[in-house]
Amino acid sequence: MRKPVIIGQSHNIISVLANNVDWGALDATVLRQIIDNPREAGVQFTAFLKNGGRVTISSIEKSTPIPLSDLIKSRFDWVNNAITNERFPAPDRLWNDYREFYFGDISSKEAVKRMKVKGYEPANSHELLVWNGWDGENFVVALGSVAEVRGNRCVLCLGRYGLERSLNLSQWVNGWSAICRFLAVRKSSGS
Repeated sequence: MRKPVIIGQSHNIISVLANNVDWGALDATVLRQIIDNPREAGVQFTAFLKNGGRVTISSIEKSTPIPLSDLIKSRFDWVNNAITNERFPAPDRLWNDYREFYFGDISSKEAVKRMKVKGYEPANSHELLVWNGWDGENFVVALGSVAEVRGNRCVLCLGRYGLERSLNLSQWVNGWSAICRFLAVRKSSGS
C-alpha cells in the first residue's frame, strides 16, 4: 500500500486520487461518482485515507445518488417505460456482497423470509443494476424496491426475451416460477 499523501493547495484532488487509489479494486459506482461529482472527490479521498487506502461502498452512501436512468443506459435492448427515477428513487443503502438465490416455485414473501434466514436482504433497484454477475440469460428479480404501477406493487426483473436483454416489471404478489432467481445482498465485512 502506498503511503498517504498530504494535499497542498496546488494539487488537484482528482490527480491525487488517480495516483493513490487501486482503481481496479473499486466498484464501478464509486468510480462513476468520483468522475461525475468532482466536489465529492474530497469526501472519497478522506474515506480512502480513513480506510487505510480503500474506498468502500459504505463511504459513498451519503454522497450524490446516481439516478436509476443512468444505471440503465445502454445495458438493455428493451426497458419497460414504467421504470422511472420517480418510481425507483436512489435507495439509502448500496451494499455489494451479492448472492443469487434459487428457490423453485415460491411467493415473494417466502423468498424474502428465506433470504433473511441466510443473513441477506433482497436487493434493491440500484443494487440490481450495479451488480455485474448477471449471465444475461436467467430471470433475476430484485424484491427490495417496490413501486406502484397502475395499481399494482411491482419489482424489477432482469430477463431475456428472444435475443433481447430486458429490464421489466413483475408484480410482487405473483407466485414466482422455478425459472426465477432472486438477488440478495448483505453488508460486506469490509464496508
